[in-house]
Amino acid sequence: MHEFISRLGRRWTVAEMGRAYNLTFRNPTASHFVLPDLAEFTHAMDPAPREGDLFMQGRAAGRRDVYLHIAEWLNLTEEELYAIYYQRSILKQGDR
Repeated sequence: MHEFISRLGRRWTVAEMGRAYNLTFRNPTASHFVLPDLAEFTHAMDPAPREGDLFMQGRAAGRRDVYLHIAEWLNLTEEELYAIYYQRSILKQGDR
């Protein structure tokens, strides 16, 4: 099993993180109230804003990224998530 290390030094596997996201967001309260509220609050289904000042654009993009991160964990298979996070970890190590 492959282990990842977060920027803060937390160690995790895709299976562990997947279980945590599913326990948190795959229940009736989360799916009927929390996820729709987050989608609305973060404007997750809207295109990224291209107008207005850069601060507001960045803030909106950041909110949207949070929702998309949650959706990624809930909707992708363990193999797909592993491929994404493995690639990201290689890219970050190459940046050093």
